[in-house]
Amino acid sequence: LKLLTWNVAGRVGTLESQLKFINDREVNVVALQEVTEKTLPLLRDGLKERGFQQIVDSRDNVRSARKPAGPRKYDLLVASREPISRTKGEIPGLPWQERVLGVTLTLPNKEEVDLYTTHVPPGSSNGRKKIETFVAINRLLGKHPSRSQILCGDLNSPQEEKYGKILPWGARWVNKNVKPVRSRTKPRWADGELSVLKGLEEFGMRDVYREYHSQVVPER
Repeated sequence: LKLLTWNVAGRVGTLESQLKFINDREVNVVALQEVTEKTLPLLRDGLKERGFQQIVDSRDNVRSARKPAGPRKYDLLVASREPISRTKGEIPGLPWQERVLGVTLTLPNKEEVDLYTTHVPPGSSNGRKKIETFVAINRLLGKHPSRSQILCGDLNSPQEEKYGKILPWGARWVNKNVKPVRSRTKPRWADGELSVLKGLEEFGMRDVYREYHSQVVPER
């Protein structure tokens, strides 16, 4: 399985070059974030022309009407050359249902893989919705730890990585150690971010990106 995940930033002017980049990588599955009302039909048509016949998006993830504007103007899209089916039902505890899109891939060997892509809302402009999204993702992936699962997307986290450690936004460095910041407005902010950044390990999930792209950062 060759997967490409990309925050395409809602750009119309570079959409054709984005589609060419995807096509040149010869991937099986594409997961896109920051898809807008304007780029959604263009991406759907462009990906189908390039052989991605299985396409789902998060536009109908919400039962009630949602105006795609402001902080909720972004959607998600998954396109695949392999058979896929959308996971059913709303995700408990997720404040904005369109920010997590789940599908089940059926690989050529008939193995099923649950793929989730997300665009976590930034905390600077959306407050606790960021942490509520992290917690909902953790609970979602913890429901079926025995299944093959993949999480990808734009997490808007961490704040920094140094000394071989991850610093979430709700924490600070103290003598090269991560110290969570407790406040009335952010009582367990760091815990929420780490529930996905590190917490998914308890379900047997691996951080594949860091395994392949880890760098030795000199201590400062």
